[in-house]
Amino acid sequence: MVPRWVAAATVFLLASTPDDSIAQDLSHEQSMQSLFSISGQVVDALDGHYVVKSEGGRTKIRFRGWPSDLSGDRSVLGIGDNVTAVGWLGLDALTADGILDIVGVYVEDRHAYFALSGSDVSASKSPAPILLPSGGFGPVDGRASLTGIISEIEDGELNVRAGDIRILVETSSLSYNPFDDIGIQRLTLGDTVTVGGVLEQNAEDGPRLRADRVTTIFVISAAM
Repeated sequence: MVPRWVAAATVFLLASTPDDSIAQDLSHEQSMQSLFSISGQVVDALDGHYVVKSEGGRTKIRFRGWPSDLSGDRSVLGIGDNVTAVGWLGLDALTADGILDIVGVYVEDRHAYFALSGSDVSASKSPAPILLPSGGFGPVDGRASLTGIISEIEDGELNVRAGDIRILVETSSLSYNPFDDIGIQRLTLGDTVTVGGVLEQNAEDGPRLRADRVTTIFVISAAM
């Protein structure tokens, strides 16, 4: 019998710092944001944030509302760690000076996922769900992922609205045409999609993503 190997990761649920002003501020922002994930290697630690180098460039991430250290005075991240960070995509998060506030981070070398709990993550009083990377706990591949709504389709490109920002998504790297009548998936205006690929942050017309996967999201009401 051929052995089957599976990847395992420990999930740590961390309590947020008790700061009501931060909680109120974040709950307001989240209503205007979309979930975003970026993977790569931590290459720098600056004042209040880390820098993650991915296949398409560099992204600043910040642990706002997180405890400063884990048990044993060990920090969550260190330079050289291969990570996948999950956070809320705000208006300026992908600009040159923007910072992504993260709610979870997978550290590949430690086989561990650290997730933030508490009112910083959810505006409701019920326990917030653990927000996981869209690609799961697979190898860190330097790619990005986001969920949004298709607001425009032109010449094989999607304009995806994610919260307050719009990202141009190129689909030429896909192995099929998501707009024809041949395949099962056919993208149309208003579809909610999760797109994954290489993020280009320094394009002249704003952030672009060269997609290697596009997943249509269907939300189905429960039977009464």
